Amino acid sequence: MDPEFIEHPGDKTAISGETVNFTCSARSSPANVKIKWFLNDTFFSNDEPRFNVATPPDQREAGSTISRSTLTVNDVTGFDSSQVTCRIADNSETYSNGAKFDVLGEQERGEKLESKI
Repeated sequence: MDPEFIEHPGDKTAISGETVNFTCSARSSPANVKIKWFLNDTFFSNDEPRFNVATPPDQREAGSTISRSTLTVNDVTGFDSSQVTCRIADNSETYSNGAKFDVLGEQERGEKLESKI
């Protein structure tokens, strides 16, 4: 069975200083899926202390395996605005699903709130 997305990262908008989580999950059979995160097509690593990838152990469910991963971005800044991509890969295929990540500064936040009034 080819791996399939069961949870996509989803577009997000945040305000400078907030913490944002992106989650990706995939179903496969057998258990051979790797989940990797990319920011603007650059492989993400845990070298930056504000970023963290958590990948809990796989879960077995009805003859297949559920793999899950969460990318956390702490204390976001405008420089973090990007295309966030979750890639799932088995031994032969790679599948991608992307999300747009926008970070608003304090001035943009005020303008956005005023437009809702």
